[in-house]
Amino acid sequence: MWDMIKNFFLFSSGVLQATTLLLIVIVLLFVRKTKKKNRDTSGFMDDQDH
Repeated sequence: MWDMIKNFFLFSSGVLQATTLLLIVIVLLFVRKTKKKNRDTSGFMDDQDH
């Protein structure tokens, strides 16, 4: 079990780092855009389309 987890992280460490960086950038851009759009409203999740 532990070896499997270790091997998985060793194998996909590069991909994980790249994906995490990409996700962080996307989230930051999305939050900035949403803050600009909904500056008057306090609700952040309420304005999303469900």
